Amino acid sequence: MIGKFLLGGLGWLREAISALLSVIRQYPWQCAVAALLALLLWQNGTLNGVRKDLLAMTKARDAEQVAHKQTVQNYHDASKRAQEAAVAEKQRVETEHRRMAQHADQNYDSLRAQYRALLLQRTASTNSSGARETGLPVNPGTPGVPESGTSVAWLYISQPDAMKCADLGAYSMAAFKWGEEVAKSSTLPSPPRE
Repeated sequence: MIGKFLLGGLGWLREAISALLSVIRQYPWQCAVAALLALLLWQNGTLNGVRKDLLAMTKARDAEQVAHKQTVQNYHDASKRAQEAAVAEKQRVETEHRRMAQHADQNYDSLRAQYRALLLQRTASTNSSGARETGLPVNPGTPGVPESGTSVAWLYISQPDAMKCADLGAYSMAAFKWGEEVAKSSTLPSPPRE
């Protein structure tokens, strides 16, 4: 039954093809024009889809270009803000360090004046009591110091050497205070987080 139906369908197809070929033989130019017209209409329909796809791709490309330009602009803006913040932070740190250095210089000058005044006062008091040199107290038994038999012996140094000691002591104390101030300052970088 199905076989007869299929054979009948094939017979109908054979008749349709022979009718089409006879029309093409009778009207060859008209059939060629009709075939071209059908092909153009089919291609036009396909081209409309391609045009729509192309238009969508063009819009997507334009949107991507705009987004890229915006990303580049955002990057430049963020870079500029970060650079301005870094310059401001650098200026703040430099100002803070300049202030600390001036404070250290003032400490040094003050301590130097104090130590020199004490040294001159001591020199004056030892000279008025008949002593020849400025002395510093040392404990007996210290290597290089002779045993005197008293609880305190004196190590005698020249006045220029004593002035150098006063200057270096003032410098050391000022540097120590400066180091403490820097350590307490917020200008030090924070330790890395783990």
